Amino acid sequence: MKIHLIRHGRTDWNDLNHIQGKSDIPLNATGIAQAEELGKRLNEQDFKVSHIYTSFLKRAKQTADIISDILEVPCDVLDGLEEVNLGDWEGLSWDEVKIRYPQRYEAFRHNRRYTKASGGESYDDMLQRVLPALQKLATTCNEDVIVVTHSAVIMALLCYLNGTPFEKMITYKVKNVSVISIDREQLL
Repeated sequence: MKIHLIRHGRTDWNDLNHIQGKSDIPLNATGIAQAEELGKRLNEQDFKVSHIYTSFLKRAKQTADIISDILEVPCDVLDGLEEVNLGDWEGLSWDEVKIRYPQRYEAFRHNRRYTKASGGESYDDMLQRVLPALQKLATTCNEDVIVVTHSAVIMALLCYLNGTPFEKMITYKVKNVSVISIDREQLL
């Protein structure tokens, strides 16, 4: 059994290089088109999944709903899949964070796994909710599923699974509507 992780489609904040975190930003026209294109491509490839699970944030939910309609499989929100909460940094660019929060940013840059964004959560905090959600799927689903989520969720998960230092998470940079497949056994 495989879990196919998909990053949501583009948003206006992606285009502006704003940090989204848990801010509930919808897809823009490009993001909608990306989700439709991915759904059609998966359908043409006869991509077989029994279910789609998604973060409750609009950008992920919209992406999941579009793919669900095209593949004609059910789609449900699964708590725990939402993006890392980056608190006061949300809505800013990374350059703005460096200027407004220099000490916290430096601490974060050197210890991404455990340092919290100002008013937010650490990547480790996020993993403490993401891992149980994915482990639940790995133990209860018998067929392949899609999980529509967010870039930091996917990058942090890949760091965790591969033993990569979180300071090197950019190694796993994920483009919008990318598909990354993991085996159930990796989560158990």
